[in-house]
Amino acid sequence: MIRDYVENHPTIRPIISSNCPSVVRLVQVRFPSLLPNIFHIEAPMSVLATYYKDKICKEHHLDEKDVGIFLIVPCISQVTAVHQPEGTYVNLQDGAISIQEVYREVQKVMKQVQEDETEMEIYPRGLTWSISGLAEDDIYDGKLKTLAVSGIHNIIKMLEKIENRQIEQYDFIVMDSCVNGCIGGVLNIENPFIARSRVKDLVRRSCHKDFQDEMFMNMYKNGNFDVRPLEPRSIMSLDKDIKSALEKCENERNYRSVTRS
Repeated sequence: MIRDYVENHPTIRPIISSNCPSVVRLVQVRFPSLLPNIFHIEAPMSVLATYYKDKICKEHHLDEKDVGIFLIVPCISQVTAVHQPEGTYVNLQDGAISIQEVYREVQKVMKQVQEDETEMEIYPRGLTWSISGLAEDDIYDGKLKTLAVSGIHNIIKMLEKIENRQIEQYDFIVMDSCVNGCIGGVLNIENPFIARSRVKDLVRRSCHKDFQDEMFMNMYKNGNFDVRPLEPRSIMSLDKDIKSALEKCENERNYRSVTRS
């Protein structure tokens, strides 16, 4: 899907991944000229939310409003993306729960759970996207020139280079605001380097399992994952309506006068 998008947008280089909400917001606020470079396809978490909600409704004969989708997330930016969706993030989830919170609750009942020998289904290609660098390898096909960058300060420097047209030789850049990728999120439990080792081990020991790949590709080609264009975000703007902005400014001035007196 990503390769097809990159090939069909030859005049935009490099294309920047949109899977990290922090990176999307950073571009909107600080690098608005690079908004066309953002990968304008629905975020994976929203795609899966749509898939599972439809699947559950059909299997259990339920109405969509009776099914809630809650994400277990590794960082605060993904919580924000759920509650304040914008651009590539459509509000298809009902809430977000941190990995820390879920882990604590699971730990309380772990001793009561009997060991289950049933093999858990693992999708290696999905796991690779939690680690900066492995996602880049997954996209690479021998033709596309890809790059992975993690850590917000490194990303800012890279975006500056892109804005100055210094690295147009790259086709696609995966950006994660957390160092090492999503495994480095502040809401995780495990040390990110230990988590990286465990995830890579799982990927090595697992074979690729088809996860409706053809179905999702057909949905993409039919425009099901298209999103509205991203707009710049001004951190200094009080309101889009000038009258309302002036009223807010006046109210703030009056508030400060009262508190000082």
